[in-house]
Amino acid sequence: GTNQVLQALSYECLILLMTENDDVWPSLVCVALFTTAAWIIAKLDLFLSRRILFTSAVLMILPPICASISLMLQKQKWPFDKDNSKTRTAHNALVPAVYALHVLWIW
Repeated sequence: GTNQVLQALSYECLILLMTENDDVWPSLVCVALFTTAAWIIAKLDLFLSRRILFTSAVLMILPPICASISLMLQKQKWPFDKDNSKTRTAHNALVPAVYALHVLWIW
């Protein structure tokens, strides 16, 4: 349960800080802190092999990173992308990846 709460808090920080307040760095720091805390709690709570710990770390870290990148691409106006078609394509590819990684983590 603690892992899901920390993941939810990291997404809440992304929503509040990056989307509503346009503060990129504080939201990324909060995501890093909550994700690191979730991984440390999982590591200390469960006695698992190094391979499973590495896999769990990847599955915990990648969804918030993909969501952060997706939000940054959506919020910024890029000079190389006048009609936002490239950033929209990247955003549309990253959002399902976030959900798929969470399903893999739960499974």
